[in-house]
Amino acid sequence: MHPELVISPLLIKTTYEDEMRKTIINIPFTYAEMKSEEDYFAFLWTPSIGLYTSIKFLTSSVKVEEWHFQDLEYSGKFLIQFKLYKDGSWINPFEEITQRFLEILQKQKKGVDHFSKGFGFI
Repeated sequence: MHPELVISPLLIKTTYEDEMRKTIINIPFTYAEMKSEEDYFAFLWTPSIGLYTSIKFLTSSVKVEEWHFQDLEYSGKFLIQFKLYKDGSWINPFEEITQRFLEILQKQKKGVDHFSKGFGFI
């Protein structure tokens, strides 16, 4: 198994404070957040290799009232980008993946064009 492909879904509950929210949403694994009048919830998709560091950071930075871990039997495999900082700035993984996908499609198209021309299809 590849441990970097396993995630640990984590739901935390705390009281709402602006500074606490800023701290939580700056964690790259924070997926969603919800707020009621008094409580603040954050849902994190933490890679297993970053779980200890994330819990240690949250414990020292935020007053977490409740921790809820999803049953890992149902969490499955999912790769969260954990190398999001590159060449001095944050990267957008969607843009990188789209660019790679387009390059693959262009290579395949060239191969099809070459094949088609050889047989008189085009």
